[in-house]
Parts: sequence; C-alpha cells; structure tokens
Amino acid sequence: MKKLMLLTLIIASFDIYAIDFVYRVDPNPPDVIFRDGFSLLGYNRDLQQWISG
Repeated sequence: MKKLMLLTLIIASFDIYAIDFVYRVDPNPPDVIFRDGFSLLGYNRDLQQWISG
C-alpha cells in the first residue's frame, strides 16, 4: 500500500513542476525561423532505430 501511495504522489507531482517554456538552439537568425520554421534534423520516425544509430 505504501508503494502505491508513493507512486501516486510521484505521478501527481509531475504537473506541479511543468515547464512553461522550452528553448531550442538553432543557428538560423530569427527572421528565417519565423518565415520558414525550424529545419528537421532527420526524417527517421523509428525511435528504436534512431537510438541504435
């Protein structure tokens, strides 16, 4: 029962410390990003293949 309570508290605490902003480093100037958006770093959508290289 204690493990269940601890797990519940841990899961409930994730929303408490949610990040409001996420920053991305990009070498392009802001006007290019606003005009064209961010460029993709690749087209591989298979996470397991991406992790293994």
